Amino acid sequence: MVGGLCYAELGTVIPESGAEYIYMLRRAGKVVAFMFVFSFIIVMRPASATGIALGFAEYVVAPFYDGCTPPQLVVKCVAAGGIMVLAIVNCLSVRLATGIQVVSMVVKVLALAVIVLGGVVMLGVT
Repeated sequence: MVGGLCYAELGTVIPESGAEYIYMLRRAGKVVAFMFVFSFIIVMRPASATGIALGFAEYVVAPFYDGCTPPQLVVKCVAAGGIMVLAIVNCLSVRLATGIQVVSMVVKVLALAVIVLGGVVMLGVT
């Protein structure tokens, strides 16, 4: 919450596009801002995407290996395939990629609603 409020205040104080890069450029200079963006693009963003893809692959592969853990090679191949599919979809059509993001967000919100409603029902039953 505090981080979000800090970004909101920075956005009102420095009304330029560029997010963290602009904030660091104004505060720490060109070298620090460049190093941050470089490390973000080369290390942080791919690591985040890899973690999400591995988590997705673990859940996708799990039903096929009932009673045991799936082999890591299979999980990694499914994760790599998922990243490739998303990259190809992004290259083909940004609108299609946006549509997929909207659909996946709606599915996530509906799943959370089902979980919350199930919890409320369970609270009322017991």
